[in-house]
Amino acid sequence: MDNKNNFDKNWHHIDLTTNLFLRSSLFGLSQKGVRKEYKNYRIFCNTGLEVEYRGLRLSQYDRDISIALKKIAIEKGQGAEVWFDERDIFKKLRYKNYGANDKDFLYESLKGMFTSVYCFSDKHSSFEGMNAKSFKWDSKKNLFKLVINNKWIDYFTDNPETSLYNLKQRLSLPRGFPRWLHGYWSSYVSIPPTDVHELRKLCGSSEKLIGNFKKKVIYAMDNLEKIGFIKPDWIVNLHGYITAEKL
Repeated sequence: MDNKNNFDKNWHHIDLTTNLFLRSSLFGLSQKGVRKEYKNYRIFCNTGLEVEYRGLRLSQYDRDISIALKKIAIEKGQGAEVWFDERDIFKKLRYKNYGANDKDFLYESLKGMFTSVYCFSDKHSSFEGMNAKSFKWDSKKNLFKLVINNKWIDYFTDNPETSLYNLKQRLSLPRGFPRWLHGYWSSYVSIPPTDVHELRKLCGSSEKLIGNFKKKVIYAMDNLEKIGFIKPDWIVNLHGYITAEKL
């Protein structure tokens, strides 16, 4: 990154090639590395693009929070500056009752969003950026203020397809891999050819036996069918290759 002009110019090139990784790999599946501070953490890519991560490792819970924040910002027309209180978040996440532990998890998640940094590089360009610019409590308004990086994760409000992300579907799924897979495939208009080995690397699963992970994939896809996300004629063959279509 030579200067700010190169930084801005390179965003469009990178956005076209890496948005699917920003919506998946940055939010790890395994709880093993959650809240761990990383200096240089290499994230799996299948395009030859290098992705490195610094800061607190974000989780699927953080993914839930990020989507809820996006929905709030879209509804209130706030753009990348989001004013909210904890009730707004928990309402989006369909928490009827929440206590001190839930609030602590929420605050840790919000703090993690502006301390984590992702870095991308290929042969032609590179950049890095924080997920959010600032997060603070405004005592006069009794609201939190979060200023999102405009280029963060899935374009925030700029991309019509990802702005319409189906949070209701996600929350109806079991936690863990089913929600991760729903988020990953939501990055595509149509589901690309893939296999269980690639999915295991992308989601950061700690499962060592590919046979056990394959069972998790089948379980997740069965749930995705039940909520009406994919058609019922999906297949995971003997070798782990996956065929599926969105409804």
